[in-house]
Amino acid sequence: MRKILLFFFIVLSSMISGCSYKPSVSDDVVPGAKIKLVFQEGDQSLVFDSIATRCGHFVPETTENALLGSIHRVVKCDSLYFIFDDLKQVMAFTETGKHRFTIHNIGEGPGEYITLWDIAIDYTRKKLVLLVDQKILYYNLDGTFTGHETRLPDYAHEIIVSGQMEFLTLSTYTNNELSKNSIRTINQNDGTSFDYMKPLHEYAPYCFFLGSNLTSSVDGTVYFTRKFDSNIYTLHEDSYSIEYQIDWGEWEFIPKEDVQYDCSDIFKEGLMDKKVYAVYDFQRGDSIITFRTNYPGFYYGSLNTRSVYHILQPIDGEFNLPLVNAMPVGGTDGMIMFDLSQFYLEKQLESIPTYGNEKFREVFDSMSKDSNPLLIFYKLK
Repeated sequence: MRKILLFFFIVLSSMISGCSYKPSVSDDVVPGAKIKLVFQEGDQSLVFDSIATRCGHFVPETTENALLGSIHRVVKCDSLYFIFDDLKQVMAFTETGKHRFTIHNIGEGPGEYITLWDIAIDYTRKKLVLLVDQKILYYNLDGTFTGHETRLPDYAHEIIVSGQMEFLTLSTYTNNELSKNSIRTINQNDGTSFDYMKPLHEYAPYCFFLGSNLTSSVDGTVYFTRKFDSNIYTLHEDSYSIEYQIDWGEWEFIPKEDVQYDCSDIFKEGLMDKKVYAVYDFQRGDSIITFRTNYPGFYYGSLNTRSVYHILQPIDGEFNLPLVNAMPVGGTDGMIMFDLSQFYLEKQLESIPTYGNEKFREVFDSMSKDSNPLLIFYKLK
């Protein structure tokens, strides 16, 4: 399971040129196609094939220059998977797992960075986009730097590119104060940017999950989620709307007024009392949506029944294997990837010998302790 990480972001006050900025306007939510989903506790396990179609699997080629750490985000473009991990690197693999290139340019020169926050694909211009330090770097899809960058006046933490617009998430709490806005858009045509969406009161500052609050679908729709909010939003150039609203019932975490929670304490309270206060890694299919929360397990929603279900353990039917570490595949029509390390697979087989089958054993026997993880892909129905 991916762990909760605590990030301490101190936003510098210095301004760096590169973009022009318009003042924020009204922060009203624009009318949207709000769909209310009611939460229900599901079964302990679910064969994932019942809500999604299996697309395949592979173990990424493992070489000295292709060793994956903990995966933060995966996006797909032109039959290549681009994977960003906690080792500040981006790797590209084919649909069969063949390694194409690695970007790990630590430094302060052109195309280099100290901190890699996020990656995205600009599908209109066919570029790989890296959000780093206080700038955006643009690479070709073969891993070469274009020489172009956009400098930012402050730190951003996630990025999605849709059409001509770049969407960024901003720090909502800096220097012990609530920020003015949560979202920034940058128009690539003229460089103008726009900040909007006032942050909620910060009950748990500096507490973040190793998952994505900013995701997108193949049609370019950009989705956004945040802590202590039961809404899933769609973002536009200068406004936002509520797309889905979840009624958590008794699972809703209701923060106490005038209380600032410690990260470990709020996580324990949510775990012990079955309370949800954070939604992330949202993905949408034709009739199924999926996401994760602070409470362990997997969540899927049926747009037909207007219900959301919690599943403790998804199961891969082809391999008869429990699935973990789900994340959306950016730039696809509802794809989900599961990330299963060799260590995890080995421990599962030791503890529950009935897991796995002959087809899985062939894959597992080809892996070593140093192998990259087994990646299994599904498309939501």
